[in-house]
Parts: sequence; structure tokens; C-alpha cells
Amino acid sequence: MSKKKVEISTINLNQIEKDPSYLLSSSDKTVNKHKKLLDSYGNVSPILVANTDNKGILRLIKGQNTIKAAEQLGIKDLISVIYNDIDKINQLLLALNLSLMADNIDAISQGAIIEQLCDEHNFTQTHLANKLGKSKSWISKRLSLKKNLTEDVKQLVENGSLCSRTAEELAKLDQKVQIKFASQVLNYKMSKNLVAKLVKLYNDPNSKVDLKMKILDSPMNVKFIDNIKTNKTNQHNKYDNFEKTLIDGIEIIKDLSSMVDKYHEDYLLTFKEQNTNFYNLSDKLIKKLSIIINK
Repeated sequence: MSKKKVEISTINLNQIEKDPSYLLSSSDKTVNKHKKLLDSYGNVSPILVANTDNKGILRLIKGQNTIKAAEQLGIKDLISVIYNDIDKINQLLLALNLSLMADNIDAISQGAIIEQLCDEHNFTQTHLANKLGKSKSWISKRLSLKKNLTEDVKQLVENGSLCSRTAEELAKLDQKVQIKFASQVLNYKMSKNLVAKLVKLYNDPNSKVDLKMKILDSPMNVKFIDNIKTNKTNQHNKYDNFEKTLIDGIEIIKDLSSMVDKYHEDYLLTFKEQNTNFYNLSDKLIKKLSIIINK
């Protein structure tokens, strides 16, 4: 008789094969919460595992913190939901989908699973985004957390000191300066928007070395400089737009004058002679606008 697709059973922890990607989210703080829950109420939240080709070996899908807590409490058996007919790709997809529905895998661990699906199972970011109902940008940002952040900064995300959205900005920096920047973010309790502005300014090819040092050493003093730079850019853009409008106006008047000239030369020569004042006025207007532009 064939096994059911899904069944519930008590299993020994020694049967479980742990995926290193999931263990990234097992911070001491989270594990201690699970220890209190296990100690007070028992195994109220079954772990999820999948049968493998190895007889008797079960691969973990969800419940890494529960397992770690059980091991520390000396608990050897846990109630588990066992998937008997699910391949490795769908195991990873299920783990990732579950992490989006509940706070059981952090952003960096999500990035680790995404990396595994892309590198080992030939998923494209677009395909994976469609599978998860997420944007390609979300996939890319999660990958950057896994690939680009230093271990020190990852630890700040894992223990909850640094939110994932701020970490996404830090991932854009050279790894040599990430932990120093992260320390300043925590010291000054910077908003995500301010962090994004400072990171963008730091990475700007036109930013000089002394400005980059100031961003790292005194970031709150750079905020005003950044605002001035933005205001100057806006003023320059306004002037450019005004200048373009004037130039376009001159061209329109010139075209209109030429059209009227041709029409009158061909058909209404008499009318042209009677309306010299109109032409004189157009010429004066063109000259005045030209003087304004050339100043």
C-alpha cells in the first residue's frame, strides 16, 4: 500500500537532514522563545519535513528554530508533518512561501534559498518572482542581502538590530565600509530614506574622498549638504526648462511669421502691405526674446 502524500507522525531528530540556508535565521533570541514555548506547552507547532531518496532520512522544510530549541532542552522526538511526494525544488519553494506568510525565516535566509534555486536549479529571477507573486526587484534585493552583505552586518539583521530595508541599502556599499556605516545608522537611528540618500551620495562617482569620509564619520552633517545639492539641481532644472520654453516660443513665432509671409506673397500681397504693423510687432518680439536668451 502506497504512503499518503502528507501524514502526521512523531519522528526522531536524528532522522532530520538540516538545510544550512534555513539555519541562518536561528538567532539565540528566537530559539529562546521556542524553548519557552516547548517547555511550557510542548510541541504545539509541528515541524515540516519531506521524505528523501535516502531511506529514513527526512529533509527539513520548516521548524529550524523548534528543532534547535528541542535539542537544547534534550527533547529527542517531535510531532511532524511529513511530505512523501515532493521534489527538492518544490521543497525549497514551499519553505520560501511559508517564510513570506509567517515570521519564521528572515530576509537573509530567504536570499539564501533564492540563491540555491537560481544557482543549483536554474531558476531565473523572473521565473521565481512569478512563482512567489513577488516583483523581480524583491528577488534581487533579497539576493543582494545574501551575497553582498558582510557577516557582521548580516548578524545585525538576524538579531533584529537592523531592518532588512535598511540593509538592502547597505548592500550597495563596498563591504569594507558596511559595518562602519551600519554602526552610524544604529547610533543616530537613521530612517531608511536618509540611509538611501547617504548611500547614493557615497557611491556617486563625483563624490570626493573627503565627502565620503564625512559620510562615514559625521553622516548627520552631510544631510544639509545633500539638501543644498538637491536644491541647486532643482533650480538648475527650472532654469533649463524656462530657457527651453523661450527657445521653443521663438521658433514657433518664426515659423508663424514665415508661413504668413509665404501666404501673403502668393495670394494676399495687398493685405500684407496693409498690415505692416503686425510684422513690425513680430520682429520686435523676436529680437527681445533673442536678447533674453543670449544674456
